[in-house]
Amino acid sequence: MHGGGGYFPGERGVAIAMKKHYLFWFGMVAGFFLIVWLLRSILLPFVLGIAIAWFLDPLVSKMIRRRIPRMLCSIATLVVLFGILVAVGLLVVPLVADQVSVFVAHLPGYYAQGLELVRPLVDRAAALAGAGSPERLQQTGIDGAKKLASLAGNAALGVLQGGVSLLSLISLLAITPLVAFYLLVQWPDLVSRIDGYLPRRHAETIRLLAGRVDSVLKGFVNGSVVVVVSLSLFYAVALSIMGLQYGLTIGLIAGIASFIPYLGTAFGLLAAVGVALFQFWPSVVMPIVALVIFVTGQLAADYVLTPRIMGDRVHLHPLWVIFGIFAFSALFGFIGMIIAVPITAVIGVLVRFFMKRYEESDVYIGK
Repeated sequence: MHGGGGYFPGERGVAIAMKKHYLFWFGMVAGFFLIVWLLRSILLPFVLGIAIAWFLDPLVSKMIRRRIPRMLCSIATLVVLFGILVAVGLLVVPLVADQVSVFVAHLPGYYAQGLELVRPLVDRAAALAGAGSPERLQQTGIDGAKKLASLAGNAALGVLQGGVSLLSLISLLAITPLVAFYLLVQWPDLVSRIDGYLPRRHAETIRLLAGRVDSVLKGFVNGSVVVVVSLSLFYAVALSIMGLQYGLTIGLIAGIASFIPYLGTAFGLLAAVGVALFQFWPSVVMPIVALVIFVTGQLAADYVLTPRIMGDRVHLHPLWVIFGIFAFSALFGFIGMIIAVPITAVIGVLVRFFMKRYEESDVYIGK
């Protein structure tokens, strides 16, 4: 015993070493998030490139087993991927842009139509409030809607001009494929180099956790891609067949937003039912059809697509995903939305790992 302090000499050294160990890793994590926050405005093409390379590496590895050079495999997969994206963009974007412009132009008319539908209630409210004639109140509302539509259009134009600048567009179209290509070609070397930097004492544990994170992410991303594409096609086709105005745009946006659980269904349901009420009033058959379409899509995603594709590999609760996306979006903007799912997956794996260690420890058992 040393001076009655209760420590053996070796115990004090171990405590100091452990403290430095934890401070080092805390500093590494804090430094990572600080760099992401400082460089969030330029990281988008690089993060997308990394994500594309990680997603395509298994396919490239399968092609290499057939004795095809890795560089050729990387070029072929990237050309096919970006070719599909460009083709879809050229086909869909003009249609969506046209429907959005028509919707913005007709927004004041929709407001007037909605006000006409509730005119009896407006008349009574005006009479009780002593606000003057109902016609004057209605005209005031229409003028306000026009100003609101004009402000929304100007705001959207400002976002497009400021957010999708020429430099940003060049970065997405040029730098993203370049980053993805170099990472795909050098992926095995990068993984081997990172593995060589792992602390030797904990290397096996880190590899185990990294494997679990990779499995969770692959299951989630693969399943989400299938769900998003399936729901986008289903919603867009079904709404277009029923003759709903802006059905293509509403369906595609709802399907893409399904990447965030239940957000796409909520948006699409409100938008489709609302447009159907304006378009087919006083009939309520088509609004009910729109409701059935989105309920069917969500049920198919929950009970058919997700269980068959993801199975039990993904341990990401929908509420955890939603919280992560909103939290990281608030902290880092659009780039935070992209890194939210990987970070929440990492945190989920770490929490489950340490909770298992806790349940095996003396603190929990009570020895």
